[in-house]
Amino acid sequence: MFRQNIAFDTWGSKYQLKDHLGNAIEKTPKETCERVSRALANIETKDKDYWYEQFMSIMGTRFAGGGRIMANVGAEKYKKETSPINCTVMRQIPDSMAGIMDIAKEAALTLKAGCGVGYDFSTIRPKGAFVYGAGAETSGVISFMKIFDAVCSTVLSGGARRGAQMACLDISSPEIEEFITEKRKDGALRYFNCSVLITDIFMEAVESDGDWSLWFWQKQYDGKQPSPDKIKIIRKDDIPYNHPEYEYFSFAEDHNEVTWKNCIPKDIFKKIVYKTVKAKYLFELITKSTYNFWEPGFILIDRINAENNLYFCETIRALNPCGEQGLHPLTSCLLGSMILTKYVKHPFEKTVSFDFAQLTKDVRIASRALDNVVELNNLPIPEMQTEILKKRRHGLGFTGLGSALNMMNMAYGSNESLELAEKIQYTLAEVSLLMSIELAKEKGCATIFNDKDNRIAVCKSGFMQRLLASFDSDTRKQIKSDILEHGLRYSHATSVAPTGTMSMSWGDYCSGGIEPVLSDTQLRNIRSPKKKTKIQEEVFDYAFFLWKDKFENKKLPPHWRTTNDLKVEDHMKMQSVIQKWCDSSISKTVNVPVDYSFEDFKNIYMRAWKLGLKGMTTYRPNPEVSSGVIMQKKDLENTEYSFTLEDGTEVILKGSEQVEYDGETHNVANLFDALKEGLYGRM
Repeated sequence: MFRQNIAFDTWGSKYQLKDHLGNAIEKTPKETCERVSRALANIETKDKDYWYEQFMSIMGTRFAGGGRIMANVGAEKYKKETSPINCTVMRQIPDSMAGIMDIAKEAALTLKAGCGVGYDFSTIRPKGAFVYGAGAETSGVISFMKIFDAVCSTVLSGGARRGAQMACLDISSPEIEEFITEKRKDGALRYFNCSVLITDIFMEAVESDGDWSLWFWQKQYDGKQPSPDKIKIIRKDDIPYNHPEYEYFSFAEDHNEVTWKNCIPKDIFKKIVYKTVKAKYLFELITKSTYNFWEPGFILIDRINAENNLYFCETIRALNPCGEQGLHPLTSCLLGSMILTKYVKHPFEKTVSFDFAQLTKDVRIASRALDNVVELNNLPIPEMQTEILKKRRHGLGFTGLGSALNMMNMAYGSNESLELAEKIQYTLAEVSLLMSIELAKEKGCATIFNDKDNRIAVCKSGFMQRLLASFDSDTRKQIKSDILEHGLRYSHATSVAPTGTMSMSWGDYCSGGIEPVLSDTQLRNIRSPKKKTKIQEEVFDYAFFLWKDKFENKKLPPHWRTTNDLKVEDHMKMQSVIQKWCDSSISKTVNVPVDYSFEDFKNIYMRAWKLGLKGMTTYRPNPEVSSGVIMQKKDLENTEYSFTLEDGTEVILKGSEQVEYDGETHNVANLFDALKEGLYGRM
């Protein structure tokens, strides 16, 4: 099944089923696929053997479930507390010590189950705000984030890996400056990805050089009552930051602040401005930090909510750790990917083609398989189980786009590559919608669509209107009629995840997700339980491996592209055409050359907003900050690292060198990172 050692190694460390002593239950990757396919087929009420064969026909070859699916589905005998769900967002955090610690406990259980978690920390009072119950000032958002960071560093996720977390904070928070810069400190918030929630009115203020208020809400104790029309009632899971035009707020009876007894519905909160700055200043603070330190992420939250199929009943304010899912509190999503390289027929030849007929057939099978995962969710929080059964959200995407384009004789970012990529994503969207209707007829709709008003409303989301408009008029009328009569089996269908270990294993080291090929050969940093630092292994991109196998040392063709050959615009155009037909989000990194000017860099984020993207993540190499997961030889050879010995002697070594330390041989760059981050010996 695999042609490179890295694929077998990754399967063995991430997906192979083992007993409590570490003994292998599964001997081959095929046995893993059989386990998953059998468990999913058993969900069917009839024709279980038929569906087993159907699922096996794509599993691990042309399709793979997300990492938690491949590792945990059918493994309950050995992993009773793990979940196959990749993405979750925790409930809204109440602004009290008891509430914060309750959420931390739920987060620990969710991480233990193997799920990535996202949080919106915007509901926590900023540093310096007065806490009347304690008679003192609060230590603020960042201090409480450190509690969650410590929880994540302690809990082994799914029994085999460290957990992943996403922290989001509103651009209006009084602590936004500290949030933006916190991860510049060595070892700070090590187990968090951090992203800022950016609104349209903020971007308009940046564009017009306007002022920007940093504010929070404070309970009124002076007895003054503003007129009712000036008070905004904050409904469950909503937040005052969504209503900056109001000065006064109160919380509904079912809101978390009331449920956790932080207030009662009659209490009035007033908008308190802590500081006013120029919007451009904050924009530059974000982009400068990202330019040099890769974080924070840039989440265009208004766009996410406008496009959400469940806009009528959800307020999204947080994303999962890799950003491909914006989720309502306590909502979850499961993932799966089509392996695009396996649909390229006659690679590199003049007769090369992409097998859309096979893709269409396989997406039907994959959609059914993912829907069955919902029944096996095993989420640790009862409300999460309720939510996933209510909406049945899943995210079918793809991996290997960059490798497939090289195999198709197309340059990543060229017009023909954009047309092919858009057609692939549209196929996923089209077939997934038709399957959602078909499964609703066969098995019943997601319970949220038992309400006819919700069936009408879903057809009016930004995404659904665009997708419906792509059909001819007769087909469109029939689809809308079917949705109104039968509902949908799942509320969301598509999402493009980063597919790191999935691409390394089931994709035989193809490029990840929507990304181009990083480089034809790479040095991969891998955690090993037997080593105190990461180890390095040289690996080959799938397309390059096939090329070398077929043509040996023949010169690569002119269309061949890796990240270093691309312009920023190539990345952004690709993200834009894929986003058009994706009802959730995309995990995409725009690679920026190290000598890219900061002024041009800022424009990337402004253009992302104007293009209607849901977010932007960039990566500009900075080996002095971290060597990351993947490095190229020339980058390591050109970077020097300084070590100070116990006697005060300074030793300077190249990142590509090997060094003896503490009885082991280490790569210099990895040793430097492990010591700096406090991770030495904790791999």
